[in-house]
Amino acid sequence: VITAVKLRLIEKLKHTRMLLVPVDDLVHLATSVQTSLGHHPESIEVYDEQVYALAEKYMPEDATNARAAKGHAMIVMIQFREHTKDQTDHYAEVCQKALERKKFKVTYVTKAKEVEAHWNIRRAAYKLLKDHAFDGKRAIPCIEDTIVSTDHFGEFLAAWQTILAEYGADYAYFGHVGDGNLSVVPLIDMQADDAPNKLYELTKRTNELVCAFGGSISAGRGDGLMRTPYLELMYGIEVMEVFAQLRNLFDPLNVFNAGKKLGADEDYARAHLIRSNS
Repeated sequence: VITAVKLRLIEKLKHTRMLLVPVDDLVHLATSVQTSLGHHPESIEVYDEQVYALAEKYMPEDATNARAAKGHAMIVMIQFREHTKDQTDHYAEVCQKALERKKFKVTYVTKAKEVEAHWNIRRAAYKLLKDHAFDGKRAIPCIEDTIVSTDHFGEFLAAWQTILAEYGADYAYFGHVGDGNLSVVPLIDMQADDAPNKLYELTKRTNELVCAFGGSISAGRGDGLMRTPYLELMYGIEVMEVFAQLRNLFDPLNVFNAGKKLGADEDYARAHLIRSNS
């Protein structure tokens, strides 16, 4: 309950520069992020070729203005925003040189229309994937909310990439990678033999990996039904007991959102995954 609040306003930063860095796998993605973080970026985001292909079809004007992303597996957006043009340019240029020393190809963007187009596509990524199919395959969000410390981003993404490759699926990538948050969305034909079971196994292994790195499986969205069985792994038994005590205080009959946060086992979550995506 908030009874009073005092706000301190800050001056809006007016000068923007963006670096675009194409990467071809998660290991190079991690390197680009870790290299850039020391140079005062305002944000580091990523979207991939699957998202750009949908933007070409459904957001053609933005796709045309963001054509630097075309033909690349993923495009990393590194944005700088400062009070003065000189300061903004300085941080961007120093970061560009650091990335080029790591053999990355870097595009320096100054046109506002191009910067805006990349942001429009990035912000639309999740909706584009959810609303449109890929040759009978659908975007199934089940491991799309992971976050780990950027200190361990390289090791985490290398391990995750190994797991992802085992399932022979296509994936779409986007996220706030500067914060260690990467959304990976499998593109799956849920009618294929054993697809639901494989997808659930992938979900379980991903959640276990995230927790092993001390991260969160619910970085920006709710725990829902799919993640509930793994919350004890993330929070520990004592915290889960506190959740249960609070639930019993306010909802002793378990009426509201039954199965969310508490009480859903792996079989329940698996059934929810299949039912909601079949």
